Amino acid sequence: MPIFQRPDVTLRLFKMPLKLPTIKMPSLDVLKPKPVFNRPVNLRRRAGQVPKWLSITFLASQILVSTAVMGLKAATINFVRENGTRGFMFTLQNSRHTVLAALPKDLYSGTAKLALMAAISSTLFAVCHMVFVLRERKHNSKPQTYIFRRNVMFLNIINTLLILFSMVALFVTHKSSSHFSVRYMSRKGGFGKDGIYNRGTFDLETWSCELQSIPGAKVAWDDYASQCRIEVAGRMMMVPFLLLGIGVTCISVAQMMGCQRDGKEQSKPGLEDFEMSKFNAV
Repeated sequence: MPIFQRPDVTLRLFKMPLKLPTIKMPSLDVLKPKPVFNRPVNLRRRAGQVPKWLSITFLASQILVSTAVMGLKAATINFVRENGTRGFMFTLQNSRHTVLAALPKDLYSGTAKLALMAAISSTLFAVCHMVFVLRERKHNSKPQTYIFRRNVMFLNIINTLLILFSMVALFVTHKSSSHFSVRYMSRKGGFGKDGIYNRGTFDLETWSCELQSIPGAKVAWDDYASQCRIEVAGRMMMVPFLLLGIGVTCISVAQMMGCQRDGKEQSKPGLEDFEMSKFNAV
């Protein structure tokens, strides 16, 4: 009997395992549409960086504007101090000459000192605050505490109120200032002892801006014109100065409201035990 007809060999051949090659399809993740609105975005770092950049921008602008106001008001105080005992030859309508003091008898000088005080305090405080913000951003240190931000907020509010009072004082005194009268000078001499103009109360801006174009004070036109530009710039600069102060105050209030208190600052001693005892009540 041939071998290929043996039944045991036939069964053995049919029982052999048959391995077929497996074909794996490539991954189609590239073709899957990516989500547009549901992508995971780390907003923690961005939320921390935006207030810092806003603070740096507003503080830098406040430093620049307050430094300009400080220089302008220092020039005002220096002009009043240097010209308090000086005068010049004033020409009257009948071609007579008389000595006229460089400044009137009554002059508003407290407003310039108040604005100078506001500018100095604002500059010092803005520089110190910016140092803290830049140091925190450079070293990636722990965010500022609640107590620090609360104190910064109150200091900003006080500084903004000081700027507001000084700006209101400057505008009110300029509005209520007297005006120089050439007729008064010609009719009554217009001056008392030492040739000081003794009619009304002036602010330095009105006095210098009016005398820069009066024919009788032609010898002092250049000095008064220069001081007039300084006074106008100093008064107008108070508007952006106040706006920047309000902006810095709003940022400090927002940072204080968004700051989480530490565990030690959340409750007073003994208050936590009192609150927890309420859960044990039957």
